[in-house]
Amino acid sequence: MPHNERYLSFHCPRWGELPELELYMDQVLFVLEKNLHLFGESVDDENKKEDDDSKNMTVITQTMVNNYVKNKLIPPPEKKKYSRLHLAYLHIICFGKRILSMTEIKSVLDILTGAYTPEEAYDLFCDEIEHALKYTFGGESPVNADESLEGARRVLSAFAKAFSYKIYAQNAINEIKPEEMEETVKSKEKNKDKDKNKEKNKEKEKDNSKQKNSAE
Repeated sequence: MPHNERYLSFHCPRWGELPELELYMDQVLFVLEKNLHLFGESVDDENKKEDDDSKNMTVITQTMVNNYVKNKLIPPPEKKKYSRLHLAYLHIICFGKRILSMTEIKSVLDILTGAYTPEEAYDLFCDEIEHALKYTFGGESPVNADESLEGARRVLSAFAKAFSYKIYAQNAINEIKPEEMEETVKSKEKNKDKDKNKEKNKEKEKDNSKQKNSAE
């Protein structure tokens, strides 16, 4: 499936779709990898099959989750178990860590939880992410202009757009093949050599002109 189609059809699981039962760390990582594998960051691209997003890609690690707890982005687990609220926060964080610092992500979470219930905030977030991807990769018209939004909703919209533009830019870069880059570099070198030769010819013409004038 072409990259654009995968981003256009991406579904961010809503609050009601997240597991009701509390999960252990390995289960949390599994759920996040399953839901967000499309946005995993490459660890090693060697031997990666074309159109296979699951291989050599990492969405989140146990160390990351522990750091988020340590830095108070998410509350600590209860008896080593993570709730639906933890999962909602971690979904948002997985998107946020691609574009924002940890401090900025914490600010976003504080803004959202100050304006909405956790369920409302998370579902609105999912709406904005999906629409931003459709807008960026498919040209779908924006539902609201940022100027018409205020407070937390404006933050959500800006967050989602920044993320989708980042993914779009990375895809554009990755789609350029190494041989195409080499050709571009060679072409630039050739143009530089041509420019140098032109300058040398101009200098020679000036010298010849001066010599001719002196002789006269």
